[in-house]
Amino acid sequence: MSSAAHLLLARPVLPDTGPPGHPHAASTPKCLSGECLAGELFPRAGHETAIPDGHAFRTHTLAPPGTETPTGAAVPPGSETRLDLSRLLGPAAWASLPVSLRRRFAADHGAARYQGTLALECSAIGAVFAWLTKPLRAPLPAARAAHVAVTVAVSTKANGVVWERRLGARHTVRSTKSPGPEGTVLERTDGGLGMVLDVTARGGALIFTSRAFFLTIGRWRLPVPALLTPGRCEVVHETIDAARFRFTLTMTHPLWGTTFRQTGVFHDSAEPAS
Repeated sequence: MSSAAHLLLARPVLPDTGPPGHPHAASTPKCLSGECLAGELFPRAGHETAIPDGHAFRTHTLAPPGTETPTGAAVPPGSETRLDLSRLLGPAAWASLPVSLRRRFAADHGAARYQGTLALECSAIGAVFAWLTKPLRAPLPAARAAHVAVTVAVSTKANGVVWERRLGARHTVRSTKSPGPEGTVLERTDGGLGMVLDVTARGGALIFTSRAFFLTIGRWRLPVPALLTPGRCEVVHETIDAARFRFTLTMTHPLWGTTFRQTGVFHDSAEPAS
């Protein structure tokens, strides 16, 4: 069964309330009566949803806001949109990252601005995906260039952490990262295209890897089949020294190979040069 089919067939968790006619018997849930939002990638609290993990699926019951984190620890009401990567990674993995990298991704990090250059690569198939996503505010630049000046502005909003990337003088990509189910991170661009991301620490680098793509339309999150996406996305943040870090983004399609690659060095003005 396809990813979309698994996600669209997600069903609510039925409480054990006794046989029909019992005083405490539950009424038929809306999803079983056909009244739920078809295509809702992550149903509302109390519902069970299938989260894609490679080619397998795991189910996860979403707790009401303010009661559980992806790791099951209690959190105060109203803090469910706070992105805390140290909690998602765990103490050991978080401590393995360089101090400057931890500071840049700390939950209490304030507004920041980074400047650098990127080398942009885009395959012929990647250019097609870039053209198709233009109505979604063009989150995928089709440019091929060796030295593109880039400014990255980071700020914390009520719905997550906002990353705004200005590539050259004309292209801007803005996305918001927020906590997702099962210890994942959701990243959604202003145009509605989004990814479910796993976050890991490896070799002193912080790595975001896409698990699935979705398209947000109003209250709906529609799953996008893997073959209709630019491919598996991997973003790597590596520390060069206290004041510089390397950013690398690679998108690899299961049939067409690498569709996009961006890599470059950025300067962190908040840290003194070593």
